[in-house]
Amino acid sequence: MSKIVLFLVLTIMTAICAAQTVSLSVTDTTGTTTAEIRRVPSSLLMQLTLFWTSTADGAAVAVLPLIVGEVLRVVTIPGTASGPTDNYDVTWTDQDGIDLLAGLGADRDETNAEQIVPLIGAGSITVVPPALFGTSTLNVSAAGNATTGTLRIYLRR
Repeated sequence: MSKIVLFLVLTIMTAICAAQTVSLSVTDTTGTTTAEIRRVPSSLLMQLTLFWTSTADGAAVAVLPLIVGEVLRVVTIPGTASGPTDNYDVTWTDQDGIDLLAGLGADRDETNAEQIVPLIGAGSITVVPPALFGTSTLNVSAAGNATTGTLRIYLRR
């Protein structure tokens, strides 16, 4: 009997903790971007992943739908086969035009993944991660012709 109970508990816990991945609809204005959100139902954390491809002028711009959460960490990952040029730039602006990366997306490396931990504060004191409630826009620039990359965003709901 105890083995059956343990099996049922483990089965239920696996179902509760299993990650769910959902495609997210984005509106491309320049280049091509696809997106997905991963989350575990029992967790407050979400992972938003944006896969972008630049145009001939090195840009990719996409408008994202309603997203709600605090931005905890952002990772820029250059593509492997056709990665961006060195020192490409990424901004992620909210519906008010504020860069949620606080300018830290400038001069990204062409071969290595780099992380950003954006924080806002008063003066020189950092207080909290930026909150997002609404639409937002991914902007990639100076990336080179038809290059690819990924922006992985970790959010707390």
